[in-house]
Amino acid sequence: MFLKELKKVLPPGVVDDATRPSRRDLYHLAYHNSLWTSLSLKNMKVYDSERLGEFLLKVGSRGIDLRKMVFVKDRDTTWSEVISVSPKFTYLRKIQLPRVSGPVLSELISCCPQLEILNSLLTTTPVDATTLGKVPNLKELRLKTGLGLLKIESGLKPLESLSGSLTSLSLLTVSGLADCDYDSIGTLTNLEHIELGDCTEAPLTIFKTLSDLLKLQRIRLEKGSVGENISKLQKSDNLRQLELIDFHVLPGFRTGLAGVDNIRKLLIIPTYKDEVARSNTEIIEGVTSNLKHLESFYLGVTNEWLEAMAMVIGDKQKHKAPGDRECFPVEKGDRVEYISLPGLYRRICREMPGSKVKVLKMSAGARSEERRVGKECRSRW
Repeated sequence: MFLKELKKVLPPGVVDDATRPSRRDLYHLAYHNSLWTSLSLKNMKVYDSERLGEFLLKVGSRGIDLRKMVFVKDRDTTWSEVISVSPKFTYLRKIQLPRVSGPVLSELISCCPQLEILNSLLTTTPVDATTLGKVPNLKELRLKTGLGLLKIESGLKPLESLSGSLTSLSLLTVSGLADCDYDSIGTLTNLEHIELGDCTEAPLTIFKTLSDLLKLQRIRLEKGSVGENISKLQKSDNLRQLELIDFHVLPGFRTGLAGVDNIRKLLIIPTYKDEVARSNTEIIEGVTSNLKHLESFYLGVTNEWLEAMAMVIGDKQKHKAPGDRECFPVEKGDRVEYISLPGLYRRICREMPGSKVKVLKMSAGARSEERRVGKECRSRW
């Protein structure tokens, strides 16, 4: 029975049916690299970083997950010890980090230039992109902070050196990107997935820049504006999924969607400055008229916004059932029509019978909830 179980987890030829392994054999089997390709330290306590480095070197682990490691010493001491043994992380190609400061992150990856995947979702400011640009085989880069905004020193220009390798870039919660940073993103011609968390200062040419990245399959943008310029995505033949979170929809969005036949999955969570009904009309009529081919369309609204609309509408909705009092204003001719969310859902479904439609409500002011909804959408899609 023991031999049979070993054969399930080890490569062919490692275990011989005719041989009963000795203690020495079992020792070597326990350290066989096929058992340790990826190592998770969840709920683990590391008392000796030197021995951890030796173990990783011995078993040839290609991935390590430190996100839920239990710190037995203070964080500064622990990271100092980890960095001191990081030259032994010779075989590591993927690393997932817990809360870590930007300087520590830079030191760590400087010692691991062979990395291909870097996932650091609780990074604290500042981060120096110069070090990131010196990891020549980096394929996936995810940077985010837990609270507040993340600043990247020296901008994104150092990432241009990764144009031959980088396929996935996620910079959620990163702020302060300038026009030159978007130009740098435009050089990453192998990108297939991109997430940008603060597009408030993005140039009008952002969709043109992204459309030039011909391998892009998925785009997620947060906190920006979109209008007719979305039409630039027509040339992105491989683009299948678009997510616009906290985006102000401008006049021209409706006509800009005409011809964007490549997108199959769309998530929009709009934000408003003025002309609420006009923005909503741009979304609903634009999608139902021009994107009937969508496999999935998710529209998100916040409880905070719904409550504000209820105060504006006032007594007009009091006679309606509770579920119908939450309204979505759209233009109808020269007047504004208030549609209940169930009514809005039915209308979209009627116009797009072949699409999976969701009208989602989120907790008031919950920015993290918006990100959760996006993740939920991707898992359902």
